[in-house]
Amino acid sequence: MTDYYSESVFQPEIPKHLITKCDRCIIEAFGVTISESAYDSKNFYLYTNDWCTRGYPLGDDVIEEDLFACLQAIVRRSNGELPWISMETAYYCSKPLPDGFGGRAVFITAHDVRYDSTANWLEERISEVEAEASISKSSQDETLRLCIALEKGMVLDVCSNNPDAFPPCEVIVFEYMSKSDAQDYSADDLLEIRQSDGEIEAAVGYVETIGQSALDLASISKQIKDNNRKEG
Repeated sequence: MTDYYSESVFQPEIPKHLITKCDRCIIEAFGVTISESAYDSKNFYLYTNDWCTRGYPLGDDVIEEDLFACLQAIVRRSNGELPWISMETAYYCSKPLPDGFGGRAVFITAHDVRYDSTANWLEERISEVEAEASISKSSQDETLRLCIALEKGMVLDVCSNNPDAFPPCEVIVFEYMSKSDAQDYSADDLLEIRQSDGEIEAAVGYVETIGQSALDLASISKQIKDNNRKEG
């Protein structure tokens, strides 16, 4: 049989005059010990040897959020004397089981309650590594392809088989206009493209971003290459 344990400590010490009888009732319902500080007799030190996630003060059923709300009320009524309360919890068990160890931290201010766990932190790191591995595997298994789809001169889509492999970027698309064609556009719609010789050419254009392709770009690439070889 495996025994699971959890212990918590609260910081900083809380001035005694800030904890009401109602606060004490809720806090102690979660197995939290309210002990006189070893350093300052005017303060309480809070800890627990067996943290529980539910309490039953005076027969009521309360959950962790009720405890955090109680501690937040203490912070608020302190008027700056106690700007925050933290809670750190350690989880462990009598056997080295993979689900038997971890930790959590809660940070409470007058305006917010934030908490996170070592499990969440590890999940984020694992997801990052797996995402990087997926990009790397895709790059190894398949050529990175960028596709620009046109119809009657208009760009319909800019996509890739692996858009995450590109850094954040803009794809600038423009088409030169002859003088006669340019007359069909207002001046506000035209771009002025300066050439290497200093001449200015009129064009229309827009900016696209790279999206995920739903097409089989490898097959399209193969067909184009096969056709080019036939023509050669």
